[in-house]
Amino acid sequence: MLEKAKMLLREKKPDGALNVMEDILNVLESNMIVSQKKGCRLIFANTTARKQLEKFNIPNGNCKTTFADIFPGICEFCNNNSQTPTDIKDMNGRTFSLSAKSVDWPDGGAATLFILDDVEEERNATKMLFNLAYFDYLTQIPNRRKLKEDFKELEAEIAAKKKSGMVAIFDLDHFKKVNDTYGHNTGDLMLQRLTQHLQSNPAYEGHLYRLGGDEFAFLYVDDINTYPDPKAHYEQLLQGAIKSYTLPNIHISCEISIGAAFFPEHGQDLYTLLRKSDIALYKAKAAGRNRLVLFESKFDIVQDFKDVYINIQPILDSGGNTFGYELTEESIGESPENTAINLTDFNRTLDIMQFDDIYNNQHYFVNYTANMLVVVEQNLLKNKFIIQIENTDHYSDEDMENYLKLKGLGFAIALNCRDISALSIKLIEIADYIKIVPNQNTIEAIKKLHVLNKDATLVATQVNDEKQLTFAKKAGCILYQGHYFTEVSKKTEKIKSVEPLRASYYKLLKLTCTDQHADFQEISRIISSDPSLSYRLLKMLNTVEFRTKNQISSITMALSFIGEQRLKKWIALMSLRGISPDKPLELIRVSLIRARFGELLALNVKVEKYNSDHVFMVGMLSLLHVALDKTQEELFEEISVAEDIRQSLLGKTGKYSDLLVFFKNYEQCDWEEIAKFAKKHDFSTHVISESYIEATKWCNELMDER
Repeated sequence: MLEKAKMLLREKKPDGALNVMEDILNVLESNMIVSQKKGCRLIFANTTARKQLEKFNIPNGNCKTTFADIFPGICEFCNNNSQTPTDIKDMNGRTFSLSAKSVDWPDGGAATLFILDDVEEERNATKMLFNLAYFDYLTQIPNRRKLKEDFKELEAEIAAKKKSGMVAIFDLDHFKKVNDTYGHNTGDLMLQRLTQHLQSNPAYEGHLYRLGGDEFAFLYVDDINTYPDPKAHYEQLLQGAIKSYTLPNIHISCEISIGAAFFPEHGQDLYTLLRKSDIALYKAKAAGRNRLVLFESKFDIVQDFKDVYINIQPILDSGGNTFGYELTEESIGESPENTAINLTDFNRTLDIMQFDDIYNNQHYFVNYTANMLVVVEQNLLKNKFIIQIENTDHYSDEDMENYLKLKGLGFAIALNCRDISALSIKLIEIADYIKIVPNQNTIEAIKKLHVLNKDATLVATQVNDEKQLTFAKKAGCILYQGHYFTEVSKKTEKIKSVEPLRASYYKLLKLTCTDQHADFQEISRIISSDPSLSYRLLKMLNTVEFRTKNQISSITMALSFIGEQRLKKWIALMSLRGISPDKPLELIRVSLIRARFGELLALNVKVEKYNSDHVFMVGMLSLLHVALDKTQEELFEEISVAEDIRQSLLGKTGKYSDLLVFFKNYEQCDWEEIAKFAKKHDFSTHVISESYIEATKWCNELMDER
């Protein structure tokens, strides 16, 4: 219809064009109004706009007596070419999105086209989603995620020494007694009343966040020289919160203990500041509670704290498909008997893991801790998370009660049987999954164990070769955890050729693995011949990062917008996914994580400068020979790579050989070796953990596009 209108205009038939134009606008759901500023003449209102007049019982007239009454302030936009949408309220306060554009109406007159879209429900839905994501449902104050985002906005100014401030953590002493004596409803009411009381004080309003349970945080930010003595200022401010709090008709009062740390003095990232505030809070508790303790450097006995590393280990079925992942958190130097993680530590783990970012279609196995119930009820989805407990007779009645409560909430239980010679029948009976080490037991012993709970799924751990996989299958296991699926079989004799449908990926990989300049013409020819690759390239260019105002007229032009280094990485990703479709998805996943993990770490290396692009390719190519069932030597006879990449992948003395060892140690949870690597390169624990989690998130986003 629009083309017909244009044709009528070219033929000097404005009346015909006008009719067609009006027909087009009348079928649109947006309110479309055309008005001339002179005399406020209302030239046109489409069907949707006329319904607005009927809704408000306004008779036809000029624009000023009709739509300007319905939408106060709309006159400001007349004859203004304001195509950027602006929110405007109708006379009832309902929100509309307004765009205005100067047009030459088909009757020959200059006019303004108003487009008004009712966005009230959309705005309300957005606000509701925002509140769900960033505000605590019980107290209606900002939550941990909002604290992280608020602080992230400050990091650049803190690093530039432009901003200073304080992060404080506090909780209610004896709050558990309130819950145990009067019930959780009373405890919830106390938390609500406490936050209302604190928020009513201008000194605390807008600075309060709920971290979880009865744990809260204050965040204060100032220009770097606002206070001559910031510690004295904040100490006086926080002392006002240290009181006894209770409710009418109950006999228990709760006091507040507070620990505080300062930035940039004690750290420039939230993770560090929360940890140091936590240390100060512990000091306040140990000193008798109901007090404020400011962090001091002497408290921070870092050498005595256990470095915590986090890993995500895949659990696969016999076909190599991913069933889920075990989230492993381990502290260096901690005795095997001491497996408990307190609530605060577990919350920090959730904070680092960012479960909202790595959710996918898989399950997650997480280790049970004594204080887990408060956390899982608020943070974990029941159909995705499996609570893993240890097979031991040394569990308390409280632990068993918690296990049963977790099952009652809908969480599955996985029993980790390191030693099946000493079985706890009660634990086996409640297990949904039983994890065993097949090569440390006989098939008969494993089957005897399974008889005790036939409904439980057997999960084999430490499956690192084909022999162990075969043994585990015979024993009745249907899920497997280990490194077999990422190791090349030494028995492979036949050299696997690249199938025709995968040839383009392989050609691209060979063209982009070296340090030589990319042959854009040849790369363009290969991509143009593959509709799937062409589509993915154009899809990438449509992302915010690459979006361009210019129209892409050829694949060669598209490639030029990406840039050579980004192009090489993109091709490596596409190629790895394209030439190994028959291999377990985890093979691709491990390669992707290695590539991104190494690239992020390379940005933090202080001892020796790594080339982050080379590090990315080292991780990407480290398992390519497995995908093709070749040896690495055979692989590098077919593709040419930079010499330092080749030496690193083929030997132990290459520039990045220690990084490859690091990848394997991390995947196998050899934390002692990880600690040595971190010390060599002057990495902190949280740099490694956060790099790994970011790499995992990045990988999941790529895998979702498959």
